[in-house]
Order: sequence, then C-alpha cells, then structure tokens
Amino acid sequence: MGGTQIAFEALKSGEIDLYPEYTGTALFVLLKTPPAKAKPLGNDRQKVYDYVRLEMQKRHRLLWLNPLGFNNTYAVLMRKRQVGLLGLKTISDFSAYLKNNTK
Repeated sequence: MGGTQIAFEALKSGEIDLYPEYTGTALFVLLKTPPAKAKPLGNDRQKVYDYVRLEMQKRHRLLWLNPLGFNNTYAVLMRKRQVGLLGLKTISDFSAYLKNNTK
C-alpha cells in the first residue's frame, strides 16, 4: 500500500476502511501537532491516545479505535561485554560516556 500519509489519505477518501497507526505518528505526522501543544501530554500514553482520538474525530470525522496492545518504543542495544568494558549501568552513563569520548 505505502506509507502513513498514503494510508491516511486512502482512509479519508473511503478507499480503505481501516489501518493500524501509532498514536505518536498520528500526533505529529497526521495531526501536525506543534511541540508546544504536545508537551503537556508528555509520555502519558492515555493522554496522547485521548488527544489523538478527539482530534481525529473533530478534524477528520474518523473514529480512533482502542489500542491494540503494542508500541514502538525505541531502545538502545549493546553487547554485554562492551557494557562491562565501559562500566555502564544506565542510559545516563552511556550519555556521559559519549559526551566525554566523542568529538
């Protein structure tokens, strides 16, 4: 089918009936929510969901369904041996290491 924008346009025009979408993608890509307006939502999944659901209804007359129970949270991966060699225990430790050891 294509990317988010193509699927969203197909949904709005009635070419498709539904497609799965992440709330974060809807918040910033589809609704183009300014950072100042998104900031009060923070990382609260429920607040983001409620905002997206309401805005999709108001702006596009689309019903945002219940969450499917998965997310696309980003993570940092590193080999255990490397973590030990660098003495890292937290992401903050890794951030400090990068700050002090890269140009």
